[in-house]
Amino acid sequence: TEEEAREREARAEVEIRAQIEEIERAQAKVDARAIVEVVTLERLEARIRDKM
Repeated sequence: TEEEAREREARAEVEIRAQIEEIERAQAKVDARAIVEVVTLERLEARIRDKM
């Protein structure tokens, strides 16, 4: 029925939103790791420059 179709669509929408949130959390972790790596590289470069 039309009501069942609406319910399925609503459940699918909730599931999609949950997946999007999960992806966004994973992306935030990746971004944070990338920032840490850049900062670490910048510090290493500075130490190398200081020793030259």
